[in-house]
Amino acid sequence: MSKHKHVDAAAHANQASEASPPEASRAEIVNHATVAAPAATVAPTAAAAPAVDAAPAGAATPAATAARVASSLYDVGVTWAQMGIGLGKTALESLARALDRTAKLLGDLQTQIKVNAEKPSA
Repeated sequence: MSKHKHVDAAAHANQASEASPPEASRAEIVNHATVAAPAATVAPTAAAAPAVDAAPAGAATPAATAARVASSLYDVGVTWAQMGIGLGKTALESLARALDRTAKLLGDLQTQIKVNAEKPSA
């Protein structure tokens, strides 16, 4: 992974930590996704033809559908973010354990060199 990708990831993580609470974010997404329902189109003689764009009984309005889709996308995004953060945490913990073992080995090596250097030559 290049240096720039690490910097970008850090910037995105910083922006995510400064974001507003999830409830406010969801409401913002839903507000941006709300679609105004089109006005019913009526034939020239109102009595002769019903409205062309009238929704069937029980059908969701475009605004409600857009809000449901936005809410679902938000939930999926939050789920993936939680999974990614969990994987990152696990990777960092594994790396920390590996670095700790390496540091202990280097300390042992340093001690061994010091002991060998202090032994009188025969």
